[in-house]
Amino acid sequence: MTKLKRQILIASGVLIVLLIILGFTLFPNLLSGNKETRYQKELSQAAGDFYEDFYYDRLFNGKNEADVKGFLERFSEAGIKVDLDNLSRFDDGKYENLLQVLVNPKTKESCDVNNTKAIIHPHAPFGKKDYKIDVELDCGLATVE
Repeated sequence: MTKLKRQILIASGVLIVLLIILGFTLFPNLLSGNKETRYQKELSQAAGDFYEDFYYDRLFNGKNEADVKGFLERFSEAGIKVDLDNLSRFDDGKYENLLQVLVNPKTKESCDVNNTKAIIHPHAPFGKKDYKIDVELDCGLATVE
């Protein structure tokens, strides 16, 4: 390979790297998604842990499987609502960082701890992992992005 070809190849590589860096600097949401999507993911993960490791386990405490399934079936439509305040405090504060993570980037205020919530919808066959989660955010993000 000639010296000129090598220099062109190196310059092209450097240019490509700079364009990638510039792209992610100007458009940071390309890599991580927008704030609303990230916040929904964070809240969904905490709600999933809450349901599987706390709520569901406590339901079986002294009850038979048919009773638990009957109870959960009643919440299929309306769901089990768990607000940000409770999610940040369960499991010895495992998710207390949610209050610092879920903030309005413009005002630096935390999302509303009562109105920001996960809604867990158990579904048949009503096992520990048989659920869907909807998230409601009250963080003022619509006016930010």
